[in-house]
Amino acid sequence: MKNAENLKDHAGDGDYSPLFVIELGKQFNFDGENSEIIGEINYIRDGYIASKSADGLEAHSKAVRAKYFEIKKTTNKFRAILKKHETQDLASDMYYGALYLRETPPQTEFPEITEFEKTRGKPYFLELMRLLRIFEKGVDKNIDHLAPLPGRKPDYPVQALVRRAAEFWEDYLNRKFKIDYHADAAWTDAFLFVQRLINEIESTPDNKIINAMRAEIRIRNKDKKNS
Repeated sequence: MKNAENLKDHAGDGDYSPLFVIELGKQFNFDGENSEIIGEINYIRDGYIASKSADGLEAHSKAVRAKYFEIKKTTNKFRAILKKHETQDLASDMYYGALYLRETPPQTEFPEITEFEKTRGKPYFLELMRLLRIFEKGVDKNIDHLAPLPGRKPDYPVQALVRRAAEFWEDYLNRKFKIDYHADAAWTDAFLFVQRLINEIESTPDNKIINAMRAEIRIRNKDKKNS
């Protein structure tokens, strides 16, 4: 088991060892020598270290979550106002603003507009609305992740690593992130993957990993249901 000083030293180098990532790839059937994958694996580790090093975990406090709710409320209101006043030809205003600032053209592949409209202001407005929706979804997900688990104090470093591991496992490797609810040890490849990632940094009880994975799976299932 690594002590606190060892953890600090390990955090300083910023990466898992190349040999560890190669061995991880062999165990879980991905290319541990691929530079993009190496970056993804170390990104997972960074989430744990950053949360572990946070001063009192302020980033996860109730006050910060309240600020995210304020951001969400303001963004929702702003997007609603833009939609309400779209008839004021805000798209053209954005078009001329972009010309004045010499900004690059926006995305134009929107099925609801004509080829001519692609050359004018409409894409700017649609792109703004698209980015606001993306921003809102990111804020919503962070609010969910900042929510305390009922009945126990959250282990934020483990949650941070599990969240990033789930993204890699499902979105990058296209595998189902799951645990075995009928076995106390939860022995699935996803669990073993997270277990190795965490224990390479510092020894962590399996029940902490299981609790964090269950919480992450609940959030992911909720997102899929609402999408």
